[in-house]
Amino acid sequence: MAEFELDNIDKKIIKMLHDNSRIHVADIARKIGNLTENAIRYRIDKLESAGYISNYTIRLDPKKFGKNISAIFNLNVLPENINRALDLLKSMDCLTEIYLTTGSFSIIAIGFFEDRDELTRFITENLKKVKMIDYDVITVLNRIKHELYSI
Repeated sequence: MAEFELDNIDKKIIKMLHDNSRIHVADIARKIGNLTENAIRYRIDKLESAGYISNYTIRLDPKKFGKNISAIFNLNVLPENINRALDLLKSMDCLTEIYLTTGSFSIIAIGFFEDRDELTRFITENLKKVKMIDYDVITVLNRIKHELYSI
């Protein structure tokens, strides 16, 4: 489908779906106020076809699963070791996000751990398998905002 420019109604629909992917079309229509449910369905279909919406998902709370510590790993890896490092990191279940980056560090990874002992074991037993020049570990005190993207 051809690209189109989002209008304010499309943005409101996306925002509502982003906040609650299970919201009913009737609720969206009622909140928007001047469109029928069919018009909302048409717009949602159009947004999906154009790739603005690619799937509907849930957000898990790591703490509900006993993962009380989140950590950010900044890794500096030689260019010739990056692919191997990325493959190793991708295989580690505790890591939920991995980014290839520019700047002081070549890879940034985010992971969740039950406690400091599990984090320490991860650093001393698993992270050492990655051939790095240098690394830095930051533990998160409080997550203030977490959105993949917001319009």
